[in-house]
Order: sequence, then C-alpha cells, then structure tokens
Amino acid sequence: MLISADTDDSRYQLRAYSPGKLQVNEEIYTSPLIISAEKIIPDWNVDIHALTLAHFHFLDTFQVTLFLFGTGEKLIFPSADILQWFSQLKIGFECMTTAAACRTYTALASEKRKVVAGLIV
Repeated sequence: MLISADTDDSRYQLRAYSPGKLQVNEEIYTSPLIISAEKIIPDWNVDIHALTLAHFHFLDTFQVTLFLFGTGEKLIFPSADILQWFSQLKIGFECMTTAAACRTYTALASEKRKVVAGLIV
C-alpha cells in the first residue's frame, strides 16, 4: 500500500507500508518504530504481547497530543493501566492495525497535528 500526502513538509514522512516493512522517506524499516513529523526512533524494542508502561516512556521527548498505536496485521488492545496512563497525561490514544495507523498518521501529520505513531511492522 502506497502512502503519500500532497502538501506534507515533515522531516519524516511515511511513504509505504506492507506487512513486514515500512518506508519512511527513502529508508526501509523492518522492525517496530516510533515516528513523528520531526523525530524517528527506529528499532522500538516492544513486544506486542508483553506491553508495559516502560515501552511508552519515550513520549517525554515528544510534544504530542495523540498517540497512534499500530499493532501489526491484527488489532490488539493494550492493558487498562496503559490506557489509563495516557488518559492521565491527557494524550489521546488510538489503537488500530498498522495499515490503518499509517494512513491516519499521514493524514494528521499533513495537517500539522502533534501526532506520534508507534508502529509494529
């Protein structure tokens, strides 16, 4: 699936996604990553079946109002304590497949929204 935004001048742009790989700008990634318009954290060391709050502490380094969590090909929800933590920080949290998260991220980033996506490849 090709992903592109017409007027997005972000430093990091999602260009394409297929199961097992993401293209950000001209680079291909094959492991989970964190992306915002201005910052990327490759090799996000996360296990979708053993998520803890520690997997999200990187958010301290971002200005974020919405976190999109792409869980791979299947939708998997995190535990209630993770959802509550995001609520306490007043950061929106949306959980969806990685394909849906890529499309949503691209649209919101092109609107200059303060969105960060955590994507399981």
